[in-house]
Amino acid sequence: MEDDSESIKTSSEKYMTNKWEEIKPSYGIDPYERSNHTCVAIKDNSSGRTTLYVYGGHDSNNNSLNDLLTFNEMLGWSYASANKITTTINRKVIIEQGFNYHPPSPLELTPIPLARSFHTAVVYDSFMIVAGGNATELDGRIYFLDTSPDAHLTWCVFTAKDAPDAVKTARFQHTAVIWKNYMVIFGGTDGESPLNADVLFLDLKKFKWTVKSDIKDLPKTYGHAAFVSNDLMYIVGGFKENSSQSFIVYSLTDNTVIKSGRYVPPPSLKVDRRLLTATLINNKLYLIGGYGVTDNTIETGCVNEVNIVDMNTWKSVSIVPSMMNGAGPGPLCGHTAVEVNNQIIIFGGCDRLPLLDGRWVFYGFNSELWKFTTPSEDFFLQKAAK
Repeated sequence: MEDDSESIKTSSEKYMTNKWEEIKPSYGIDPYERSNHTCVAIKDNSSGRTTLYVYGGHDSNNNSLNDLLTFNEMLGWSYASANKITTTINRKVIIEQGFNYHPPSPLELTPIPLARSFHTAVVYDSFMIVAGGNATELDGRIYFLDTSPDAHLTWCVFTAKDAPDAVKTARFQHTAVIWKNYMVIFGGTDGESPLNADVLFLDLKKFKWTVKSDIKDLPKTYGHAAFVSNDLMYIVGGFKENSSQSFIVYSLTDNTVIKSGRYVPPPSLKVDRRLLTATLINNKLYLIGGYGVTDNTIETGCVNEVNIVDMNTWKSVSIVPSMMNGAGPGPLCGHTAVEVNNQIIIFGGCDRLPLLDGRWVFYGFNSELWKFTTPSEDFFLQKAAK
């Protein structure tokens, strides 16, 4: 008998590879359509079950959202209610459910954060950590959602009184990654122009910010994706000021941009897209969706292909729905992609539509949940050899 807690899955063939499959739960609510939200996957060690946490984003009317959705294979989708402070007695915070909560210092309990989109969310221990995405928050605050069973989805906030100026700014379309005990934030825009190419490190044990500035060959960037491998942060796609490089490789240990060597992809490996996702599984990089931009100027619509890159050989293949009998999500950008047991779970996103005056608008918002089963090594080698 199969363990139904092993992964987020449906009833079709579990071991089919290179396959898109829409997940249509029988229970729970229908989630609201959105794009440029965040989604993380957190496994409960006691039950072995993985839950998706979706937060924020914006709808087709460009209204930012602040709802929190959860999904697991047993209960489907549900809206999560956030705890609110009611009173403080003898320095113990009493919240709606009536239990005492003692978050790690210097976190402070807070009501649910303000609505936001184009923000980031990462996982550290049992916390989902949210940064950026709201133009009114100019004090560098970072939100922590405690997902541990006894916390009942409690929001906390951290604001450093001595935060550097680079931290205290509105920030959208940036990236955040976890490296060792640090959350590393890079790039973004303040809503009007690109932010400086600073790299922000938040020590999640000491709760202290460090900013690395004036890094040679690191361009101002936004709308990109990022991931960490071998103590290197890979910056993929997006707008890069005065740069046509698809990949920037930044050493987290040396604070330098690496321009050659085995860990650097060749210039011929192009990813001219923005608002895409990058997921690393078993040294294979999966780049999904995004909208096209040629030479940082000529925009196109979104794509629905999956680009797979071998991080050892830098060989790559592209998979489109026509290779899988047409199954799969439509063209997407602003979606999310998370890895659960070597499968990629996609949620939400939208397409882009050209207008007569040359502008592009987001349209075709969705709340679909898709699972991509990664292909076998034999499949990859066969396609890469062609």
